[in-house]
Amino acid sequence: MKEITALIEKMPLKQLQSVICLECDGELLYIDGVEGVVHTDQIEGVVATIKISQDHLYKILVGEENAISLFTMGEIEIEGDTSVAFKLKDIFG
Repeated sequence: MKEITALIEKMPLKQLQSVICLECDGELLYIDGVEGVVHTDQIEGVVATIKISQDHLYKILVGEENAISLFTMGEIEIEGDTSVAFKLKDIFG
């Protein structure tokens, strides 16, 4: 998960302007799009939780898979504000 976190931290997270939780194989990452940082400890204000495997997330981050395709195949679940979750897709590429 450290490699995934490092990849996410290099992205323009402040574009989100919201807090999102990534749930990956039982581990949680909190993306603070207001401050532009990633946390492993729970933070307040989560507007959406995205459930995805670490393998799929890594492949999205390195450009080997497409988030929209995975979402339509049911490999990604979104709870909460889906519009913010889709902003994350634009940041991840």
